[in-house]
Amino acid sequence: APSVRVNPALQLRALTLAELAELGELVHATYFRCWNAIRHVGLDAMAPPSTRAVVCFASELPARGAVSRGMRERPQVLVCVDAQAMLLAGLRFTRDADGAVCCAGDDESGRIGLQYATRVLNASDGSELLDQDELDEERRRAAPDGLVVGPAPKPV
Repeated sequence: APSVRVNPALQLRALTLAELAELGELVHATYFRCWNAIRHVGLDAMAPPSTRAVVCFASELPARGAVSRGMRERPQVLVCVDAQAMLLAGLRFTRDADGAVCCAGDDESGRIGLQYATRVLNASDGSELLDQDELDEERRRAAPDGLVVGPAPKPV
């Protein structure tokens, strides 16, 4: 199956303030073979089958059977994340020439934890792979001690 590939010499450009303000729920497309690792460590820019040091996102869920800009073909798992929560945590975004929104993860690990996930879906039927309680637990686990973390707002 073809996947998203980027020429290593390709320059990523920083998003403008207006583009950052418009970011909402972003979607990372992946495969079931990667899901177990994602559940344990989050989205990892350097994990196979990646060939670059960023995690790429589409700015919307694809129509059934379609592929959105910046998304792998024939995805099996769709990890939806809250871009504004990621921005507030200090994660930085760029855009590649194909229009995909890219993030190198946090400065320490280069990963994007599941505490930013709003939902995780089976791409073939739209069923949820993690329920809301599991997503809330990811947010609680990642929160600094003493911080009360509630459920993520529902996507619009």
